[in-house]
Amino acid sequence: MNNPLSFLTITNEEEHNVNEIQYCQQMSSPSHSLLSSDEYQTPKDDKIKCTRSVFGVPNVIISSPEFWAAVAESADVIERKSCKTFCTEELSGVVRCIDFSPTTNSTSNSPYVSSMIKRIKDRNAEKLENKKLKVVEEAIKMKDDGKPKKNQTTKQLVMDSKYRSLFFFLIMDDSVFCSGGDVVDIIHHQIYTNLLVNVFFGVLRVELVEKFVLIDKFQFIEPDLFSDDEGHEPTQSVPELVSNVEVDNVLRLITRNRRGIDKRNWKYFIIPIRTVNHWHFLVWSRVHNTYTHYDSNHIQRESLNLGAAKRAMKWMTMWFRQNFITVFHDEPTLIQFKNYPQETNSKMDGGLFMFHGISSFVDYMHIEDGIFNNCTLDSKMTWKKSEVPRIRNNMFRRLAERLEFTPWHTKLANYKEQEKLS
Repeated sequence: MNNPLSFLTITNEEEHNVNEIQYCQQMSSPSHSLLSSDEYQTPKDDKIKCTRSVFGVPNVIISSPEFWAAVAESADVIERKSCKTFCTEELSGVVRCIDFSPTTNSTSNSPYVSSMIKRIKDRNAEKLENKKLKVVEEAIKMKDDGKPKKNQTTKQLVMDSKYRSLFFFLIMDDSVFCSGGDVVDIIHHQIYTNLLVNVFFGVLRVELVEKFVLIDKFQFIEPDLFSDDEGHEPTQSVPELVSNVEVDNVLRLITRNRRGIDKRNWKYFIIPIRTVNHWHFLVWSRVHNTYTHYDSNHIQRESLNLGAAKRAMKWMTMWFRQNFITVFHDEPTLIQFKNYPQETNSKMDGGLFMFHGISSFVDYMHIEDGIFNNCTLDSKMTWKKSEVPRIRNNMFRRLAERLEFTPWHTKLANYKEQEKLS
């Protein structure tokens, strides 16, 4: 088969030159020569060949130097047409039109702008006030039927910086309260305040009521009593070194804060102790007349924390002898629980470990003193290090859901209405 001939024309408009290059496009296999292809021609091919005009033009292949030189020359012409030359006179004209003199903001003192800013501030203040009123209405609805309920909005409110310094009250007991910042301390690894410990005890009482358990069975001593921070100074010494007047004041304080009239139901006393920003606690069993000391940092501070526990034991034993008919012939025994989980980091988790330890103890002993439980008390009072994050989150949610936010003026108005009704 013959090779068809084609022509490629390249024109240079600036120089008015026309270059025409003929190239041969070979359709057959490069391994076949012209002679070999003629050997296989048919009569029909010969007839077509006779009617076709053959031009005798020399063959120039597409890879010739003349072809690529013409292509490069045409590409340069196209590029010069597409790019415009930079004119400095146009730039100087633009610069002259720009005013570089300092200008004053004429809109700062504009009455229209000032009124617009004032309207925006008033609108934001109104939205915030409506949001607070809505929260108050939800808190009031929580107590319409007099049953303990949970407030799901408190978890979001305490995380807001505007509510950190405001007080949140226990839904079923207005006398128990703490600030929003105290609740956030649970997840921020901060030292727990005495108010937060009171809230925790209040939540435990509400949960015992929901379980139909006699709440007088567990007596919780106020955290202020044996706290070296904002606590009572007389209790920082043993009773033998304190005057009789101060001893009587401390004993009357313990009596005034007891809950329940029938002393026969008092079986377990839970005594929180705060020693140098560390929380630990004692549990006194009336049946066995024993104190069990649970301390999450007894390895590093055993002598310090154990001394504070023995001092608290002396004060409470004096009160037990005066208020119980049962005569204690023997001195109470102090048991140090060695298997209690220890803090393994520098964060102050003493309060969290105390909360979870007290919850575990109450949960184990609230039904028939744990006789019918499938596990022992020692196993209930231990947990793994990997469980601490889950314990922390559950404790935060557990306390926050039992609290409600109520402004002070609303709280005072409610007290006045109750006094009128009474």
